Amino acid sequence: MSTVIPIRAETSAQTSGCTDVVPLVERGQREVFCGLTGIIWLHRKIQDAFFLVVGSRTCAHLIQSAAGVMI
Repeated sequence: MSTVIPIRAETSAQTSGCTDVVPLVERGQREVFCGLTGIIWLHRKIQDAFFLVVGSRTCAHLIQSAAGVMI
């Protein structure tokens, strides 16, 4: 019926520790994009609210253009 797909294939009988796993790292603007969209979503839901955003000028310009608010 439903097939179980393993997340990581076991190569040996022994289990591996945390040091054997290579962490995935994303670089660039994708790291902060999700947080910024959360702030924009909150601003649309609570229009009278005040949000303090600490970040760079690029972050401020992105919020200003995406949400249509003055920073």
